[in-house]
Amino acid sequence: MNKFSRYPKSAQIAIIVGAACVLFGVWRLFGVAFGYGWWNALQRMVGTVFSYLWPIALICAGLYLVWAAKSGRLKGVTNIDWRKPFGRSVTDKRIAGVCGGIAQFLGIDSTIVRVLVVILFVISPAFTVLAYIVAAIFIPRL
Repeated sequence: MNKFSRYPKSAQIAIIVGAACVLFGVWRLFGVAFGYGWWNALQRMVGTVFSYLWPIALICAGLYLVWAAKSGRLKGVTNIDWRKPFGRSVTDKRIAGVCGGIAQFLGIDSTIVRVLVVILFVISPAFTVLAYIVAAIFIPRL
């Protein structure tokens, strides 16, 4: 199976538009079949889950940061070399290498950056996804 980036740009656009059409069609089909009350119920359920999840995520992040500080994983933060290049990581990446690149630049464990991104996602999903996509597009690879 080819990686998405190996397809020509026209094929990438066609895949994205096709996936969007399928998702929109499934959403409309559910609306026609079951009415749109299921959408309101889903929104309430997701809202309830997020209202409990973000304080739990903050507690977990705080505990992780305390542990990271005590275990010495934050030593590199005070010694940032601002002259070294900033970019997306090629070796430490999960999706596009943005968190790995930030962690390499700051000299910290990439898990800390990823935990902070998850917390931001819980607090503001749309902003976090948009910021990540913009960072993945405009930050060059190292």
